[in-house]
Amino acid sequence: RYTAWFKALDGYQVGVWLRGEYRDVGEDGQWLTGYYFSIKLRDSGPDIAVLWQLRTAEEHGAEDKDYYWYHYQNPFLLEEFHLESANVEKEQWFKLTVEVRGNNIKGYIDDELAIDHTDAAGSVFLDGTIGFYTYGSSPAYAVVSFDDVKVEPLD
Repeated sequence: RYTAWFKALDGYQVGVWLRGEYRDVGEDGQWLTGYYFSIKLRDSGPDIAVLWQLRTAEEHGAEDKDYYWYHYQNPFLLEEFHLESANVEKEQWFKLTVEVRGNNIKGYIDDELAIDHTDAAGSVFLDGTIGFYTYGSSPAYAVVSFDDVKVEPLD
């Protein structure tokens, strides 16, 4: 179980990269695998929780742009959910929780279950690192504060 409080000051997405692996592939760039659980912060309408799986080198497909083969922005969308009650307002604290058991991933925002997905698409990642995920682009680069981060085993 991964739990963290976050406060988004600016940007479009905030979340966590989990069961990840980074591999430097020299001149060709980098290769990341694992999952992203994140919240798409929207100015209008409900925010959206998403779960992506990052592809392996063998699964990247035949994209027409080689640089996407080694780029973290080349995920499979596994699940998407429009949040009912937890609309993330900027400059307010929210709790993000991810629980993983085997190939099942559950994601919560302020204790609202947003994602409950059992992965069976392509590679299923059962171990790896964990890290923060934020995204924004000019003029709204992601500025996010995290606090009280905990990683603990599930019973």
